[in-house]
Amino acid sequence: HIGCRSGHRGTLIPAENRASLGSRPPVHPMHGRVKKDVVEPPPEEKEKQKQLVRTALSLFAKLLELRRAREYSQQTMDMTSKALAFHPEFPTMWGYRREILLSKEVGNDSKELLQSEMKLLEKALRKSAKVYSIWFHRRWVFERLLVACGPATAAARQVLETELELCGRLLEVDERNFHCWNHRAHVMALMRRRPEPSAQDAQEVEKLSVAIKAAEAVERASSSNRAQAWAECETAWTAVAEMGGGSTNDEATEAAVPLDLTEIDLRLSKELVNRNFSNYSAWHLRALLQSDAKVPSNPSGKEAEGLPAPARQAGKSPIDVSEELDWVQQGIYTEPNDQSVWLYHHWLTTLCGGHRRLQITHCALLAGEIFIFFSGPACVQREETDESSLPATVRIAKRNGEGAPMTITGDLMPVGPAASSRDAASKRPRHLQHTRRRWSHAWKLAPAEPTATERLISSSGTVELSVEVSAEELGTSNEATPTRGWQRLTFQGPALVCSDAVLEEEPSLASLASPALAALVGPKLDPKRTVLLNGELLRVEELLEIEPDCKWALLAKSRLTHALASGTGLATVEAAERTCAESCKRICVLDPLRRGFYEEAQAACMLRLRMLSWLTTRGAPLDASNLGLRHAAPATWLAAFGVRVLNVEDNELQELGPLLQLLSLRELRAGKNRLAGDVTEAFCLPQLRYLDVSQNQMVLRGGAAAVPPPAHLNKLILSGNSRILGLAGGDGGGSAAILSNLLAGASAKRDEWIVDLDVGAGSCICRLEAGST
Repeated sequence: HIGCRSGHRGTLIPAENRASLGSRPPVHPMHGRVKKDVVEPPPEEKEKQKQLVRTALSLFAKLLELRRAREYSQQTMDMTSKALAFHPEFPTMWGYRREILLSKEVGNDSKELLQSEMKLLEKALRKSAKVYSIWFHRRWVFERLLVACGPATAAARQVLETELELCGRLLEVDERNFHCWNHRAHVMALMRRRPEPSAQDAQEVEKLSVAIKAAEAVERASSSNRAQAWAECETAWTAVAEMGGGSTNDEATEAAVPLDLTEIDLRLSKELVNRNFSNYSAWHLRALLQSDAKVPSNPSGKEAEGLPAPARQAGKSPIDVSEELDWVQQGIYTEPNDQSVWLYHHWLTTLCGGHRRLQITHCALLAGEIFIFFSGPACVQREETDESSLPATVRIAKRNGEGAPMTITGDLMPVGPAASSRDAASKRPRHLQHTRRRWSHAWKLAPAEPTATERLISSSGTVELSVEVSAEELGTSNEATPTRGWQRLTFQGPALVCSDAVLEEEPSLASLASPALAALVGPKLDPKRTVLLNGELLRVEELLEIEPDCKWALLAKSRLTHALASGTGLATVEAAERTCAESCKRICVLDPLRRGFYEEAQAACMLRLRMLSWLTTRGAPLDASNLGLRHAAPATWLAAFGVRVLNVEDNELQELGPLLQLLSLRELRAGKNRLAGDVTEAFCLPQLRYLDVSQNQMVLRGGAAAVPPPAHLNKLILSGNSRILGLAGGDGGGSAAILSNLLAGASAKRDEWIVDLDVGAGSCICRLEAGST
């Protein structure tokens, strides 16, 4: 198959014709299209063009004066038509025409005016198909023409179908015209929102169906049994007559016949892909059609926002994934290095076709409080549709059966720095309301009523939790519009115990495998999905035998291997992570321009390997140093909730991020990174005793809003942070200036702290004086 690659990136020129090209410079294709040579016009043609430009400029100047004078008449309408016929890329002229149409000073039939406007716009699109102002004006006219026709009439349907046909013709010329794609999506959305046919319309459709079947029977009949076919036809028409009255108007019947809009989209996307499979928009359209099968649910019973009625009832994908992958493989074998087809393959396989759901991965107990962790960002605050409901219900029971189970309801609060913290607020372009919904991977239960939860949780390490949470769910409809609803998530299993009192009472708990392993191992796959992914992995491996240096195939292999390891044993998951890391290392050589992306993916694999090893025996410190990490993925780091000593030195982290949600941390070593935030952001860790942020780019802003240090903090290493050392250098005020900004939120404790400062050597260590508490 590899030898039969498509020529969509350009046409090969036979050797005998190459000489005729002369010494012209090579023409390089852009987005699969060869640029045309610029032909210099003769002098007389240039003079003619200059005269046209002078005339047009004079006309434009006159029209601008008329617009300022608010002159709305048929004459100005005709003048703008001439001006736009010459130069359609003039937004002000289109705006002037909208003002004239809204003034109602031109013509008596608004529908006729709008239809003529659509014709003018079609001519403009033929000349300039990628101009924002033309498409904006066409949408404006199109929407008003629909209103003039009436939403449920055959005329409105004709307008919609004509617009859809125009988009199809334009996409034949340029399948990458995103203006046209956006306009087409808007047209399809309006078609989906058309009113459902009435009962009378449905009867007309039934009549038409019976009549069509009768006519087809006659057409298929041979000369020997044509008489019998005509008899069947007469019987069918008699049945039509007996169905009752009702209109037999062809227009009404046509309007009542429903269109299969999904089939229209599927047919168009397949035609465009077959013509040129490197078509991101066509693949994206097919993805949207399958996304419609995943509609946000709503526990309150109300309809999800942003969805038309047909979409809310959808539940089955219009595309058979197995057949789709067979078709996709044809494109992959035609051009293995094309990105668009691999992105769609990734979406169909490892991304579950957009149907991946949010899950509760694990729960933890710390300091008498319950923490709930999710597989992705979650918003679990109260539903706007039911303010009286509480988003979380937790049932606590001892696993040994002692005592009666306890049920707690309450709100959930996001874990980490407060939304109003100084450093977080400094990054915002505008002030946000306190009621704005927050999204987080980690949440803490705030009970609705004071209970004995702390005593119950702290009394024993054998605690079983049953959690039910109401979480917001966002999605995308097949109209490319956002959807929103609510879902109920459940979790049942042992809790991760992080309390000192419990671990001292039962030391064996610290050496057991953590319940948080589920966050990294993942859920068990459905058998059908396992078979599908295994089949794709075999196909990719076969391709790699032919094209061993295909970076997209290597990347797909690593992703499929990682996806197949979900829910399996620990050894299988570790082997998959090592395979992914090796693939990323090899792709770095094949694709040096994207080296940073693959190095970050390799670092993430190595981090998960170290995390898996640590979760099996949680007593030791967690070493994540010297991995080349640039970003901290919340879902990975929160599996380490309960860690006391964490080392992330010698990486390239730019912010602490989810590390500030590890509330059990007592010692954090984050030196030799690229951290650039405020040191006091780490003070949100209540049990922190030791903090090393040396050799970074951190600051101490101070001020009245500064966060006070944790009660047990006794040592900070701030060496190598030039902006912090700058506070003490020159006339900065020495160590007093550093302590002033560091302890601005706890001025009473300044006398208890000592600063070992050497500005020349770049050393700055802040420590609590011996004997102080």
